[in-house]
Amino acid sequence: MEPARQFILKNFGRRINTTAIRVARNNRRISSSLFQDRVINVVSDIENFYWELIFAIQDLEVKKKSLVLARNLIRRNKIQVEVGTLAAIEIIQAEASVAIREADLITAERLIRDNDDRLKRALNLPKNFRAWDVRILPTDTPNVIRRAPDIQKSYGKALKDRPDYAQAKLDIENKNIQVKFAKNQLLPTLDLTGSIALNGLSDELGKTGFFGRGEFYKWVVGFRVEFPLRNRAAKSTLTRAKLETAQALLSLKNREQQILLEVREAVRGILTAQKRVSATRAARVLTERRLDAGEKKFAVGLSTSFELLFFQEDLARAQSIEARAITDQIRSLVTFRRVTGQTLIH
Repeated sequence: MEPARQFILKNFGRRINTTAIRVARNNRRISSSLFQDRVINVVSDIENFYWELIFAIQDLEVKKKSLVLARNLIRRNKIQVEVGTLAAIEIIQAEASVAIREADLITAERLIRDNDDRLKRALNLPKNFRAWDVRILPTDTPNVIRRAPDIQKSYGKALKDRPDYAQAKLDIENKNIQVKFAKNQLLPTLDLTGSIALNGLSDELGKTGFFGRGEFYKWVVGFRVEFPLRNRAAKSTLTRAKLETAQALLSLKNREQQILLEVREAVRGILTAQKRVSATRAARVLTERRLDAGEKKFAVGLSTSFELLFFQEDLARAQSIEARAITDQIRSLVTFRRVTGQTLIH
């Protein structure tokens, strides 16, 4: 029978003997964080594709309204040419503008279909063509963000909720566990050994009357000591574990700086988008007023079709730019929520 052993120095203690279990537990948490990080990126991509589809639909509506204005102008010009109050060249200018706007409308319709397909691809729809032929009809409208988030608070949220930062901290924890284990392996082996047995008084089993009563015990207690010369293998393992820990700490610091940079850029992106929305909205209002004034001047013969068509095109351009600015602001918020780890938090 092998004697029982109790480690006293090397491999002594619950923390040392559960090293592999604790590392495996942390690795499972790291895997969970990796999955969460991947989900955040996928959800962010889907949100961006969704808002791009909404922008494409809004841009199409802008181009449709612009085309209606140009067609209405053709009808008005034809009436005025018939009564002799307008030159025929005015009809040609309006028709040319209609042709250009029809081409823009075709391009806008294609952009909707392209964004629709990109969103379906991001949603990982089945290869069934019927599913791909169904048009996605968004029900949301982008809202203007009134306040930009605070950088310091946002940075704190990022350090708390970002899964990649959690991975880095768990990796350091694993490295520290390995260092403690490696330090323990430098200790000499000192084991307490012991065994106990029952002795009989006869060579034949069953003929001794004292064996069953256990009156004759044999106790063996001792120590087992091992001390490897130089212990180079254990020292090398400890040095490597310390270097890996230092590298992990440096990686964590770099990650913190990268997160701070991303948060600052995301907040700055929201602020810039807010200013763009205000500027493009003001420009759109001014172009609406200019078109209205142009309509009144054209009605009394103080303006030409060329000028009125230019005002119409300018308004359509301003409306598209405003819609683009609002969409970009929403996308900047999507980026902000991703870099602060808030995408999956409601």
